[in-house]
Amino acid sequence: MADTTSTAELKRAQDEFAHHLANRTPEAVWQNFFAKHRYVLSRSLPLKLLPCDVVPLGRPGRSEPDFVLCPGSPDSRRLHGIVELKTNTSQIVRRARRNVLTLTADAQTAVAQLRKYDRQYDEFSPVRRAVTFETATYMFVIMGQTMDLDRVVGEMQNDFRTLMDQQIRFITYDDLFKDFSSSLPKPILLLNAFSADLTSYLSILLRRTRRVEARLHRLEPLSSLTIGGAESLMDLEGIIARGDQKSDGAPIMPFPPAKWATRFRPAGIGGLNVATDLECAVAEIQAHGPRSSGTMHLSFSYAGDVVELDAEPATQRLLDPHDWTAAQAFGEAAANTGVKAIFYPALHGSGSSAILYSREGISDVRLERMNFD
Repeated sequence: MADTTSTAELKRAQDEFAHHLANRTPEAVWQNFFAKHRYVLSRSLPLKLLPCDVVPLGRPGRSEPDFVLCPGSPDSRRLHGIVELKTNTSQIVRRARRNVLTLTADAQTAVAQLRKYDRQYDEFSPVRRAVTFETATYMFVIMGQTMDLDRVVGEMQNDFRTLMDQQIRFITYDDLFKDFSSSLPKPILLLNAFSADLTSYLSILLRRTRRVEARLHRLEPLSSLTIGGAESLMDLEGIIARGDQKSDGAPIMPFPPAKWATRFRPAGIGGLNVATDLECAVAEIQAHGPRSSGTMHLSFSYAGDVVELDAEPATQRLLDPHDWTAAQAFGEAAANTGVKAIFYPALHGSGSSAILYSREGISDVRLERMNFD
C-alpha cells in the first residue's frame, strides 16, 4: 500500500507541524497531529515505513505506547518499533554537576516506558513480533528541540554521544520537521507555462530572498464574514495573528486552502493577499468591483525573508493583469518549496502587493477601521 498522500496534503501538514513547533504544544496535541497525519512519522523516522505501518495508541487512561510500528500491508518491511512522545519544550539532558551530563527526569521516564512496552510489545501491536534479528524492535523518543539541547550540552559533546549510545534513539522535534520537509516533492514549474530559459531563471529567483520588515494592510469585505464562525468579526484578528487560538482552544492553523484563486495563489493553496500601504489596498479592492456591505481595515507588522519581484522583462508574464496562468504556477512552486511570501509591484495604485503563504513573521495585528456603506 504505497504512500499516495498528495503534495497539497503534505504541505498542509508541514504548515501545521511548523505552527506546533513554534509554540509550547502539549503532548496530547502532538499525539493527535501524528495520529491524523501518520505519513509524517513514516516519512521522518530513519526507517523504511509506509503510513499504514504507524499505529496510533496512547489512549487516555491506558498504559500503552503512543505509537507502535509494525507491517501494515504486504508491501511493508518486516520491522517493529515503538515511539514515545514528550513535548517540544521538554529537556533531554541536564547538568547534574558542572562536568556531569545526565538524562532529565522526563527522558529517564520515557526510556523506562519504552523498555517496559518493548517487553509487552505483542500485547499492543496488531502484528506479533517474530524472534529474529531482522525484526528487532526500534525504539524512539521524540522530544525537545536542538537549540535547547545544544545550550545544555555545550562543550560536552563526547559525554553526550556516550549518553546517547544506547538502543533507544532520541529525536528532537525540529530534526523530525527537517526530515519530513526534505521528503516533500520538489515542485517543478509548469513547462507549458514557461520556456526552458525562463523556468531556469524563475527557479533561481525562488531561492533569492531578501529580508523585509513592513507594516502591511488588508481590506476585508464585511460580506465575507460569518458572525460566530471561524471568520467572525470578533476573532478575525486572531485568525491572522500567528499563534492565537480559536475560542474552543484549538490552535489556528496556517492559512487554510482557499476555494478561489488569486494571482499567486491557485485554488487549494492557502495564503493572504495584502498591500504595503492603505492606498494600494483600497485600489486593489476597488478594482474587483464595488462592495455594498462595507469593509474592515486590518494592519499588522511583518518581518521575514521573501521573494521580491521587480518590474523587469523576465517577470512580466507573472504580472500580466489578465492571464494568471504563469503567476499561479510560480506561486504554487513558491508555496511548495517553503517560500513564506512574494512581494510584487502593485497592479492597481502605487506601492507593492504581497501574498503571504505562512503566518510566520506576523505580529501586532490591529483592527484599524470599519466602513459601512
